[in-house]
Amino acid sequence: MIEFTVEGRPPRKYRANSLWSDNNEAPLILKLRKQALLVMKQHQIEPFLTATVELELTVYAPNITNIGESHKYVGDLDAFVAGVCESIYSADKQLKTTHPIFDNEKEVDPFLPLIIKNDSQIISIIAKKESSERTFYKIRIRPIETCQMK
Repeated sequence: MIEFTVEGRPPRKYRANSLWSDNNEAPLILKLRKQALLVMKQHQIEPFLTATVELELTVYAPNITNIGESHKYVGDLDAFVAGVCESIYSADKQLKTTHPIFDNEKEVDPFLPLIIKNDSQIISIIAKKESSERTFYKIRIRPIETCQMK
């Protein structure tokens, strides 16, 4: 199992376009991937390239529900789930460009599967938002041994 916390909000997918080249989301993907890699190295965790997994995401923020205050509202949970899922596996090989922020980040290169190989490995998702004075999120990814990918 890998579990880690990242300061700020998670990357969010809100259009059909790739997050890997988005000016707002690419820095958040980089932050997530660096934190995941750090924890994986500290605990000697290998990527889950064949196992099916459960993903748990908890987003903490001061404003989790009042969309009327859009400048303070953290965002929609479904967009965060999609953004996190896209961030933990490799970018599509057909993607022509990624954000320049990834140019010198070989260990978290967009085309490397960081935690899982493909989002089809995720067979269970638990996601929630909780009120907090500061904005951060926690991710837990647990392999489910009973069902292996072929």
